[in-house]
Formats: sequence, structure tokens, C-alpha cells
Amino acid sequence: MLLFFHQREQVMTPELKTYFAPKRGLTETVVHRLVNSLDGRRNIDQEAATGVVCGILSMRGVPKFAVNRMNLTKEECKAFDAVVDMHFGELLQRQTGRNVYSVRDSFRQPTEVYDTLERNIPFKVTGEGVSYRNSAAIAAPQLVKMINHHRAVTVEMTDVANAFDYNIMGEALPIRFSQLGDGQRVPCEMACDLAESYRDNLEFHLRKSGYMAVFINKDRYPNRFMFSVADVAVSKFHFYLTNIMKPWFQSVGQPQIMFPFTTTAFDGGVLEWVGEAYEQELHALAGH
Repeated sequence: MLLFFHQREQVMTPELKTYFAPKRGLTETVVHRLVNSLDGRRNIDQEAATGVVCGILSMRGVPKFAVNRMNLTKEECKAFDAVVDMHFGELLQRQTGRNVYSVRDSFRQPTEVYDTLERNIPFKVTGEGVSYRNSAAIAAPQLVKMINHHRAVTVEMTDVANAFDYNIMGEALPIRFSQLGDGQRVPCEMACDLAESYRDNLEFHLRKSGYMAVFINKDRYPNRFMFSVADVAVSKFHFYLTNIMKPWFQSVGQPQIMFPFTTTAFDGGVLEWVGEAYEQELHALAGH
């Protein structure tokens, strides 16, 4: 079942990541100038500053990003503060919220950075002025614009741990659902462990198969998994997941579930795919 909505606001603010480097040419020149013009009295580490500047440039595809100092090294924190002091108004501008910024339009130019992590994506994935080789470098699915020369669609899967919690607690799932309960349910530890195992197996199969989809922000909330999927592959994504994950459900002794998800296209249009208690429905039809 599909429901169409015209627009939906994206509420997740991506966090700055610093494992990026400039591509040769114009970007290298721009980054070199920004780093070399930092206050020399601060003894800023050049490598840390380059990672910070390139990380900022990688955020041009979203209207704002957050800076979580807990995820930065001491040298990167020093470099970021120096960048703010020297290049605020030229490179950066503040947005509403604590430690929330955006890249000024003057830096939305044809420059490109790339992540320096070991490749784990088997196809070309790009954003606005950024190339990705590793899914860990992608701070949010909205940053991905193209997958293998196809437009990227943001996919959000929900109620994963909650659905497992229903089964563990002996509660019957609704045959079809878009949200379980009132949104206040706290899944038990076993349900969260199953969601983590499901996530890891799903990510493994996506990489192995070469399906044009990338798992993003895998360490966030066990009830919400995020993907970027090529627009030509998104219509079959729900059924693809059902087929490749069937052996996993059997291995952990859980009835198979099709989790609900929504897809958000580049123009903001949203489609909702309802979840289904798949095996529960089959047993009911068979009279079990």
C-alpha cells in the first residue's frame, strides 16, 4: 500500500565529519588558501585544519550541519575554532541551534572533496561537491545526490526494534502498520540486539549484492534505519529486503516482518510503504 504526500520536512541535522581531502586543482588551491590564512599564533595542525575545511565543504548539499565536539580530536576542535574566527562570513554562517552552521553560497562552486576512508561502496556515489567511497563518511542520506549516475532517494525504515519487541513480548502485530503504538514504546534489550543483528546482516547483503543502495548512519537509533537508494531501484527495494533477509529471520527464530518505510525524492515528494506482519498474515490465511 502506498500513500502520497507532497512535502515532508527533514528533521535530522547531519554532523560534521573530517575525514575528507581536496581533489587536485581548484579545490586544492581553495583549501590551501583557507588553511594557510588561519592565525599562525595558534599553532594549528595543518592536517587537522585541512580535514575540517574539507569536511565543511562536504556539507554544501544540506541547508545546515551541526558540530559535535565529542566526535572531533583536540587538534580538530582547535582548527574548527580557528576557521570560525578567520572565515566566518566567508565560508561559514550560523544557523538556529547550538553549534549549527551552514556553508555560504559563495563556496557553492565547482570544487570537490572526497572521503579518505577505505572503500566499501562498490559503485559511484556523489553529493554536491563531494565523492564518497565509504558509507561511514556520509553524515546523512540527504547529502547523497547521485548513485551510479541515477538520482538518489532517501529511504527511512522505522519501528524495527519495536516490531521485534512485540514478538518477544508475545503481542500480535497489526497485519499492516505505519507506526506501532503511540511512539512512546521502549523496546527491550533483546529487541534492540535483534535490530542490530538485522542491520548488520542487511548491510552485508547490500554490499555483497551490489544493489544500488547505501546504508547510512547505522549507529543511530535501533528503530530507524536510513538509506540512499537510486531512483531506478527504489520501487523494488521493499521486496528486495524481504527476499534477502528471509534466511536471517529463520536463523534467529523470528517470524518475518516487512518494516514500514518512507521514500523522499529529490523534489520533496514522499511515498509511504506500510509494514506488514508477513508470516503472521500467512499463518492467519492458512488457518493456523
